[in-house]
Amino acid sequence: MKPRSSAEMAIEQRETLHFSELSLGVCQIMLEAGLRPFFDQYIRSEADLFERCASAGATGLDETAAGRGGLFRLSVPNSDAAVLLRENRRGGVIRFLNEKRYCLGLAAAFRKLFSPSRFTPAVEYRPFCEVSILGQLYRRGLPVPAPAFALLRPRLGGVLYSGAVATWEIPHVRNLLKIVQRNELPEVIGQDDRELFFEIGSLARRVLEEGVYHSDFHLGNILLDGDERLVLIDFDKAEYIEPGNGLRHFGGLILQRWERSLDRHATALGDLKERALADFRRGLAL
Repeated sequence: MKPRSSAEMAIEQRETLHFSELSLGVCQIMLEAGLRPFFDQYIRSEADLFERCASAGATGLDETAAGRGGLFRLSVPNSDAAVLLRENRRGGVIRFLNEKRYCLGLAAAFRKLFSPSRFTPAVEYRPFCEVSILGQLYRRGLPVPAPAFALLRPRLGGVLYSGAVATWEIPHVRNLLKIVQRNELPEVIGQDDRELFFEIGSLARRVLEEGVYHSDFHLGNILLDGDERLVLIDFDKAEYIEPGNGLRHFGGLILQRWERSLDRHATALGDLKERALADFRRGLAL
């Protein structure tokens, strides 16, 4: 059988992207339909899944190109495509106390504790919410990774949980933060004076208009693919909002987060820092 290319699989996914549920022992999985035959044949447990994965270090992947968390690469048989599996991990100071375990929101946790038989919507759980959001944006043609599956390990009847999210690998990507740190940004902007940061701001606006708030919009969460097109990653903390409502509020929060990122890397950005902020604000168009 001739292997399918990543591009062929990407086209197929956009046309057929939908998910089904699967149980692996205590783990619950929201699985993209195209991967179901692979899981049925090869993956019988969570241990099987991680045994087939190679760590980021072993495959030469740059972890900053996949957001925060342990990163693994899973090759798909009979294709040249692969899936990147990232464990959900906390950032900030709290990671030193509790790196991988999460709790349902207060209201949802209360309902789960006192009405354990009551259905808890999948989007209450961070991994399932992330895959749901990625699926929505990908179907709409926004430049985000195609979701492959989400894995949930419930504890205490589902009040506590840990998990992971897998997306289809995009080959030949470069992380914008790395580009800035290597002083390659002038090359990306080029002689044609590409309005890169206007494009990024416009992308932020498009995501908001789709009813999604990406709360961690910074240089390290922007990729450029092999054709220099933007890709937005790391929807770990993203959430649904009412489309059109609160656009100025959530857009303002995104602008503040972007500005903090620019301030943090002001030395590497040099004279381009002010342009990066002004053009982003213009693209966001609040």
